[in-house]
Amino acid sequence: MKEAFISYSRRNKEFVLKLREAFKNANREVWVDWEGIPLTADWRQEIYQGIEESNNIVFVISPDSVASKECGVEVDCSLKHHKRILPILYLDVDPDAIHPEMRELPQIDFREGTNFEQAFAELLQAIDNNKEDTQEHTRLLVQAMEWEKKGRNTSLLLSGSELTSGESWLVWSSEQKPFPTPLHREYVGLSRQWVTRQAKRSIIGVSLALGVSTLLGLVAFWQYQRSQKLFVQAQQEQLIVQSTTSDALFVSQQKFPALLESLEAAKTLQQANWVSRDPQLHSTISTALLQSVYWVNQSNQLDGHTNKVRSVSFSPDGERIASASSDHTIKLWQPDGSLIKTLEGHSDRVREVSFSPDGEMIASASRDGTVNLWTKDGAKLHSINAHDDDIYDVTFSPDSQIIASASQDGTVKLWSREGERLNTLSGHNAPVISVSFSADGQQLASASADQTVKLWTIEGEELQTLTGHQGEVTSVSFSGDGQLIATASQDKTVKLWTIEGEELQTLTDHKDGIWQVTFSPDSQRLATSSKDRTIKLWNRDGTLLNTLTGHSSQVFGVDFSPDGQTLASASDDRTVRLWKLDNPSVKTLPQSGISPSFSPNEDLIAIASGMDITLWSPDGKKLNTLSGHKNWVESVSFSPDGETIASASDDQTVKLWRLDVETLHATSLQKTLNGHEGIVWTVQFSPNGEYLASGSQDQTVKLWKRNGELLQTLEGHQGMVLNVSFSPDGQTIASASTDGTVKLWRLDGETRHGASLLQTIEGHDAAVGSVSFSPDGQIIATASDDQTVKLWTTEGKLLQTLAGHRDRVYRVTFRPDGQFLATASLDGTVKIWTVDGTEVVTLKGHQAGVNHLSFSTDGKTLASTDENYTMILWNLDNLDDQLLDHLIASGCNWAGDYLQTNSNSQDLCTTDGSS
Repeated sequence: MKEAFISYSRRNKEFVLKLREAFKNANREVWVDWEGIPLTADWRQEIYQGIEESNNIVFVISPDSVASKECGVEVDCSLKHHKRILPILYLDVDPDAIHPEMRELPQIDFREGTNFEQAFAELLQAIDNNKEDTQEHTRLLVQAMEWEKKGRNTSLLLSGSELTSGESWLVWSSEQKPFPTPLHREYVGLSRQWVTRQAKRSIIGVSLALGVSTLLGLVAFWQYQRSQKLFVQAQQEQLIVQSTTSDALFVSQQKFPALLESLEAAKTLQQANWVSRDPQLHSTISTALLQSVYWVNQSNQLDGHTNKVRSVSFSPDGERIASASSDHTIKLWQPDGSLIKTLEGHSDRVREVSFSPDGEMIASASRDGTVNLWTKDGAKLHSINAHDDDIYDVTFSPDSQIIASASQDGTVKLWSREGERLNTLSGHNAPVISVSFSADGQQLASASADQTVKLWTIEGEELQTLTGHQGEVTSVSFSGDGQLIATASQDKTVKLWTIEGEELQTLTDHKDGIWQVTFSPDSQRLATSSKDRTIKLWNRDGTLLNTLTGHSSQVFGVDFSPDGQTLASASDDRTVRLWKLDNPSVKTLPQSGISPSFSPNEDLIAIASGMDITLWSPDGKKLNTLSGHKNWVESVSFSPDGETIASASDDQTVKLWRLDVETLHATSLQKTLNGHEGIVWTVQFSPNGEYLASGSQDQTVKLWKRNGELLQTLEGHQGMVLNVSFSPDGQTIASASTDGTVKLWRLDGETRHGASLLQTIEGHDAAVGSVSFSPDGQIIATASDDQTVKLWTTEGKLLQTLAGHRDRVYRVTFRPDGQFLATASLDGTVKIWTVDGTEVVTLKGHQAGVNHLSFSTDGKTLASTDENYTMILWNLDNLDDQLLDHLIASGCNWAGDYLQTNSNSQDLCTTDGSS
């Protein structure tokens, strides 16, 4: 492997010679192409190999390099492999001339007049940043490409320490550059699957040996015990392997296979009495299964086509699914994945299939130039010789009476159901790839490789041409409410237009060309399918809702079920996949805020959102915004009666907001509490709602009456006070500080005019960021930057140290019933523990450090927020000693159709006939 591949223009060779010499003097190997070799295939392959085998790409910016076609090819190849690009500025250029993917990257200045040695030192520092991760990226890429080049030979898959190292890199690389490519993910994931299969064979061998030895009585009792011990050990190792495999598949975006793998492990653990009492193994398997159950979207996979699947369509009643393939066939399926019938009749690849809105007919379009019409049950009605060239699309009018076909010949043709040609729409100067009727059936839109969309009357009059895409327009779709037009292009964008053709906005998130865009039946969402192997789900206002991953190749077609709850996708990987769009186990609210707080009756969640407080319903709808702070809000808290919200801010104040519980709108800002001389990090109401405590950067705790009167300032900490908490009886305040201590303050029980220091709890090795009382008031939990949580008696005696997080622990909170506690960490996870210190399960899903937690009053929902301002609502209704059983039931229910129709998995969720 080389430190860097240098991409440059030959006209800048003198500078690059100097740069190469500097690398040589620093004992760094780089890849440089010196000679202007003829542009042969061998030369091109040599360049590609140089890029693949280099850890970094150093791009020398100059007017010649940014204009060079070959340099552009090198950048595109680098981006394809997710290589880290380090631009260095040799000569000034117009910023707009730089490759779009490099414009935002920091440039190292090597221009004439700058200090070359200093600039080179900066370049070496950039190369050495995350060096081990970059080297692992290159090592795995080279191995994966060799594996793919040699027909995916299993002997070239990873194993042992190489596999462990690869999996570890895959997990951590998702959060930092260079990011893994799809090939990385597939290679590591399939390596783990192969190792797992080998391990299972070993288990079977041990099992057979044990059975034979017992049956024949050929071994002594000590040999039997040894065999039994080996068998148990093998079972444990198998479960750990399955859990690791599930995790690796999940990280590789293969969430459905991850679910199946973790289900199998959980079922094995459930039935293995000799290992089922191992709490660590329980936690490991539960974490793997919970991760899959909570975040899986795919629910089924329809296998049967022998070539790429180009199109998929639901029948209007949702009882059938039709798929069109390059294997020249259409297949009819039941939604559970059972094959109804294979329709044969085309002589070339089938591009498109569509049900008529009345559900009585199916139309298919083929490269053979014909449109075939079928009954809904798959009987062929007749064939229309529609075009003399490839047909890309076919669709019915809303009344099912007209069929439109779009062709390579640049035309759209309209047909009656009987096959009579009604009209020909000509106007594009390139192939027409997609055609769509408006909701009222009075207009058509056609999308073309000429980068335009044309609007037509049903009579064939051209109304308007929509321009703006920078690539072939591959799909056009009218919304069902007749208000919007969506277009998708190979330029990686979707554009939304009014029905009159006015461009509204552009949606950008796909990494490659988009094949199809379609609206949900209620017109509120859109789905897009892409060459980048993903499906994306969008709100009609352009907000990206979700990205569905799992296909191993480009996704051509996508269609919503009539109820809008399921999405079907057709892919180059020869499969149709079904995706459930709403998972009741978890809800993600991006860009919401931090410090969530549930109202006592659970109908509201208040959250700090920048300088505002926003109110949300538990189902994730934003209801209201409270504005008034002059700086960031750090903490919010509901009063026990739910009528007041307290907020703590960087503006050094606490504000009290009166809430109209009927309308859920704040009627007034009640009071601003001034007195702190630094950021106010935390605020909390007393259990009876009469008092508030606030903790600040100024190292104090202030005790306030609810009317805003300051009762007392509690001094004693030698660092910032990050968190305060009242005991359930309201007699004690606990404060957590960066000084590594927790202080307990006793309120004056008679006059209630203040508090006195009761005790200082010491034991953490770093700042304490959170403190929480158990609901019965007998245990105090503290969370620290030392990566631990500690449980104490109220007298300050240490009961337990909970170790498991891999970074700072920001928050700890008890579930209202006192049976469990939750912890949040900078490592991006939430962990659930029993009060005796046993780790139950880890909640994974955040893409940044988790900084706040809050249980709903009934304990069934946990809200967590992270440093990206994302809030996740976790359904923990079944958090008890039967958690694994509940997760197995949920997983079996989610994948039930697939498990019933897939012969290899039919027994996974059945035990004596039940799941």
